Order: sequence, then C-alpha cells, then structure tokens
Amino acid sequence: MRKTPDPGCPAEATLQELAAGIGPPETAEAATEHAAHCDFCGPLLTRYIREFSDSAEPEDTALLAQLESSKPGWQKKFVRKYVAPRDPKPGWSLFSGFWPRLATAAGAVAAVAFGLFIYLRSPGDLQKAQQLVASAYAERRTTEMRLTGVPHAPYSPVPVERSAESGAALAYQRPSLLRAGAAVGDKLKGDSHLDPRWLQVKGRIDLLEATPTSAADAQKVLEKAQAEGLNSPSLDIDLAASSFQRAGNEGNPDLSVTINFLRTALDDPRISQEEKVVALFDLGVAYQNSKMLDQAIATWEQYLRLDSSSDWAKEARERLESVRKAAPPQKNQSSLDNQAPAFFFESPFKSGSPRAFGSLSGPCPPFLAA
Repeated sequence: MRKTPDPGCPAEATLQELAAGIGPPETAEAATEHAAHCDFCGPLLTRYIREFSDSAEPEDTALLAQLESSKPGWQKKFVRKYVAPRDPKPGWSLFSGFWPRLATAAGAVAAVAFGLFIYLRSPGDLQKAQQLVASAYAERRTTEMRLTGVPHAPYSPVPVERSAESGAALAYQRPSLLRAGAAVGDKLKGDSHLDPRWLQVKGRIDLLEATPTSAADAQKVLEKAQAEGLNSPSLDIDLAASSFQRAGNEGNPDLSVTINFLRTALDDPRISQEEKVVALFDLGVAYQNSKMLDQAIATWEQYLRLDSSSDWAKEARERLESVRKAAPPQKNQSSLDNQAPAFFFESPFKSGSPRAFGSLSGPCPPFLAA
C-alpha cells in the first residue's frame, strides 16, 4: 500500500461510506472505480470493509439480541417490505436499491460490507472493460491528454500516417486494448438497450487505437453516448481529448472546442476532485498547444497547487518550465517608471546629465527662462 494518497483520491470518509454502503450512488460508483486501480485507496477500502464486517464482541452480541430487529419475524417482514420489491424500477442496482435500504436497519453493517466485498471481488463487465482501458493507457499512452481513472504513463506519440505492419505491432504491444475492444464489441452486438457508459468505453478504445481516423470515430461514439443521456464531467473530458486528437490529426491548430469541453467540465458542480485535476491537466495541454502561453502558465500553476507530488505533477512541472521558457519576457514599464526619484529633480542642462539637450550652449532659451 502506498503511504500517501494522490490529490485525486477520494476522502477517507467517502471510502468509509462506500464500505458501509450508505454513500450516494454516483459517489459510490466513482469511488469503486477509482479504488480498483489505486494502490492507496484499494487497500484502505479493503481494510474498512474488514473493519465493518468484524464479528461483534460478546457484550455487543448480548445487547443486539435484545433488539426487536434481531428477531426472525421482524427480519422477514423487513426483507419483504424493503429489500425485495416486487416491481423494481428501471435502473435499480446494487447501490440504488438493496444495500442503502438494508443499511438503515440496526445490525446490518456486516451484511452491507459482505455484499460490497463480493461486489468488489467480482466486478461487472463494465467495470472490467474500464479497467482494461486503463491498462491499455498504461501499456502505451498515445495521446497527450489525460483521461479519468488511468495511471500515469509517458507520452509516446504514433505517426498519423503509418503502415499496416506498424499498426499490427502497436496492437501486439497492447493486449489490454484488444481485450477491451472484444468485450465492448460483444456488448454492442448483443444489447440494443445498452448503458451509454459502454459507448464511453468504446470511445476511449477508439481514441487509444491512434489510427488516422480513430479520433474522429471516438468523437462520434462519445457524442452518441451524450445523445443517449450520459451527462458527466468525465464524458466532457473524453470529448475534449477526442477533439484535441482529431485537430492534431487534421493539422488544425484551433483547439477552441477542446477548451470549451474542459471549461464545461470544470464548471460542472458535480465534478469530483480527480476529474477536476484531470480537466486542469488537459486544459494546460490545450493552452500550451494553442500557444496561449499566459493561460497555460496560469493553468499549470493552478494544477500544481492541487497536485504537487504525483508522476502527473512531475510532467506538469516539466511542461510549465517549457512554457515559461517559450513565453516572451514581460514588457518593462516605461523608462520613467524605472528611474531613481532623483532623476525628476535633476536639471536637464547639468553637464553630463542624460537629459541634456545634445550640445546646447549659451543662455537659457526664453521659454525655459522662467
């Protein structure tokens, strides 16, 4: 386990709520996805789950036995009323239905933790696909842009024009991307009412394939996910990444669309800390590539105030230094502003004065005599 969290890691209170099954669905989902690949939050969440599922002490057991909720009749009634609704609503899921309801019952924390543990140990197909995309990003990062939920990897660009042999070699180097593509392909073929988050995963896969048309393909798929109701800062960040890569592939220096997507994500009140850090990183890249150096410097400085120690921070610091070197020196104030105060009281006709009017000699001109 890593000793310190990254700036994008959720608060410990969030992990505790996740372990207890009492957090809001959107927070629980994001924290679960993050913990799946974080070597700080993953072990910490496991510890909290273990703590919540510890067996009670003898005196606690005796006390709980006196509660009405410990009686089998009460438990059966509770399950019929709250846990197993006859007509579950669309979208009813682990976090929106079963566990939050069960968590309200006295003595149910252990059951909540056990159920969550099973959920984390056996991730769903969507979560597995998301993890494969993160692994593919780590295997070879083909875009300057950063995505949410991915580890740091050095940027390794791929030429826009490449041969079939080089494309096959790249695919061979990234087995996770191949597996993710196969998983998403099966889902897209077999389910006409697919969760739009699968389309987001498909868009990420297209983006990471780094073919001459993959960025445009990614943008189309991500826009389709948006049209089907997916609305989140992470989708805006992915759309920004695809538009950035597409502009680069097409030789278009205008990154205004990319910048607008990132500003939309940053202005979204639902944005998580991790998403904010990712959006700022990508905004710094966009400003830097647009030669908007003042904005790039300000954005990288803001980023480093939020993240100063991760591998991403190291890259951000290198980029900031590069922008500062490329930026023109700040214009000095007028020469009068930089002069010593005595300058203003010095006679313009004093011998050797920098203000003397050339080789002026003789009596003082009439217009200065007064």
